[in-house]
Amino acid sequence: MTSSCPYPAPPPDDELSIANPPRGVRIESCLYDGVTTITVRIFHPVYALVMTGFAVLWNGFIFFPVGGIVNAITEKAGFTIPAWLPSNHFAVEGFAMFGNAGWLLLLGMALFFTPFVGAGIWVAYEALLFFFGNLIIRVGNGEGSVFTGIGSVGRTRRFATRSVKSIGGHYDTDSEGGKSYNLRIEMNNGRRIKTPYLTTERVNWLAFALNKTLNK
Repeated sequence: MTSSCPYPAPPPDDELSIANPPRGVRIESCLYDGVTTITVRIFHPVYALVMTGFAVLWNGFIFFPVGGIVNAITEKAGFTIPAWLPSNHFAVEGFAMFGNAGWLLLLGMALFFTPFVGAGIWVAYEALLFFFGNLIIRVGNGEGSVFTGIGSVGRTRRFATRSVKSIGGHYDTDSEGGKSYNLRIEMNNGRRIKTPYLTTERVNWLAFALNKTLNK
């Protein structure tokens, strides 16, 4: 019988086994240095497609004005942009007004669009993360780390295992009321380390494996 609950509670410990992780999860324990490494593939097709669509729309929207600004600043600085660069064509067609703008206006516009460009890069990175990203958790010798990224590019958050207060699944609610499930490691000082969205099965197994490893 299938449960009608959309947010099921974690299964009891006797239904989980460190030796049998979910699909897409790998655990390795090194006897040499005493470090346990858990690698989780973040791939989630729905989130990946949604973020890709948003990245295309967002970056497409800012590409035209940013291209015109870059083209105008480059020309004022005495450099020539190759004709094959899109910003050259778009600047002429839609944003030729930047060509007559002064340095103050151009620099002001560049500063204004900088946060938008940063947001576009972040959205594109998030889309790639849900296609090709990994979550790598390492614990051992009193230390722990949580890496989220693609290859060697990403963010690492470190913690002392003795400072860990609790490890478990946590639901985040977005502005539209949607819920996403992730792993949360909470420290005694109130600091929290959260993973990206993962399936319920993976989060529950990770919480179980880490609690067993750290004897929590």
